[in-house]
Amino acid sequence: MMRKIISVIALAAALFCGLSCSKDNSVPEIELKSVSATSFDAAGGFGTAVVEAGGLELTAESSAPEWLRVSVAGSSVLFNVFSYTGDTERTADVTINAEGSNSVSFSVRQSPFKGIIISESILEFSDSDQKLQTLVKCTSDFSVEIPENPDGVFSFEKSTSGVTFIVSKAQSRRAFSGRAVITPADNSIEPVYVTLTLPKKPDWYYLLGTWKVAKNADECGDKSDFVFATEKMYESFSVTVQKGELVNYPFSAQLVDGKVRIGIQGFGKDEAANKYYSVHFNGPTSSNPSGFYIFSTEGRAAWDAEPVFDDVNHTVTLSFENAKLNSNDIPQQLNIWWSRDRFFAFTTRIVAYQQLVLTKEYTE
Repeated sequence: MMRKIISVIALAAALFCGLSCSKDNSVPEIELKSVSATSFDAAGGFGTAVVEAGGLELTAESSAPEWLRVSVAGSSVLFNVFSYTGDTERTADVTINAEGSNSVSFSVRQSPFKGIIISESILEFSDSDQKLQTLVKCTSDFSVEIPENPDGVFSFEKSTSGVTFIVSKAQSRRAFSGRAVITPADNSIEPVYVTLTLPKKPDWYYLLGTWKVAKNADECGDKSDFVFATEKMYESFSVTVQKGELVNYPFSAQLVDGKVRIGIQGFGKDEAANKYYSVHFNGPTSSNPSGFYIFSTEGRAAWDAEPVFDDVNHTVTLSFENAKLNSNDIPQQLNIWWSRDRFFAFTTRIVAYQQLVLTKEYTE
């Protein structure tokens, strides 16, 4: 009898222990406490969901990650609703999980787009881009006007995808600027504006070609033409003096801060004739006040000239003077020599210039 009583007590104890252990080891359920917003307009935005998770590590996923992105920060789930241009409402779900526990979820709705947006609000034309398009998304029909249109140089073509703007004039010495307005038929939607610009043609292009020597105060007074060609676009010219053998040996001139600059350099050689051609300057220096020559060190001496345009007579002038690269050297004479065996041996001076002024005509 006693044995039966002990067995019953042992069974009861085992059951009690089992129930207690099961209760102590249970995994807490996660609970969605709050969501900052579940409805968004077409502009999109950010939201936060706060979760009671009992210390469990959370994960979250979106049913539409292409427009509803989610991330976890502690006991909060952050979500980002992207902007929308569709014409129907869209919905997606955010599901929050914790290992071994239940999951909770909520839905996010986004309203369809209402209004007007354009892909480009500033259009800059050029000779290579005379037609430029801005894409238009509008929930109503729209009209286009160009109320600011100097000389009528801008026009447009409307299509189902947007508006193509056209410039009727090539780039020139004059810049043009206009403004177009795209107005929705739905008066509740504000119009949008497009700035139209045709910049003036860069001065670079007007400097290319043949220049006449308008002034050379050197006693020999050589007046052979100069020809400027492109060496490196917008940075340097290949310059050829149209005199004798020099036509085969161009030297470089840089465009520095809007000025044409000629510096000291050796620029070509005729190996068969053992001739080396170089540009060289004469003038006073701190160590040579009489100005017999200036040592040919790079960056030591140069002449430069700022282009001066006469838009009435369509001419441009370059008046070269000391570029003042340092305070020690004052180049007063520009010479081109050929030398035997090496550069700057000064065998024969081919041309010399003082107060060099070049001029040329240009067309628009």
